[in-house]
Amino acid sequence: MLKKDLIREVAILVDEEETLVRRVLESTTTAVLTALAGGASVMLLGLGKLSVARRGAKKARDMVTGEVVIVPPRNVVRLRPSVGVHEAINKD
Repeated sequence: MLKKDLIREVAILVDEEETLVRRVLESTTTAVLTALAGGASVMLLGLGKLSVARRGAKKARDMVTGEVVIVPPRNVVRLRPSVGVHEAINKD
């Protein structure tokens, strides 16, 4: 699902204009990114918890040349899904 599809679906569900839904989604995205950049975790009830984790440097192989390269340490975002997400995708 693309962003425009999500906006359309939410607009239908809440019976609002797509422009309003787009502004709310973009504002939510900005707020979440600001919180993560500041090192805070974000709990989205029904979806899960977003948090920042630190990955250390590691060795990798260049796929073209085959030589070993060092990937520098970096921050990554992790999503820990909620129970509702697990139940939704495992309805069997």
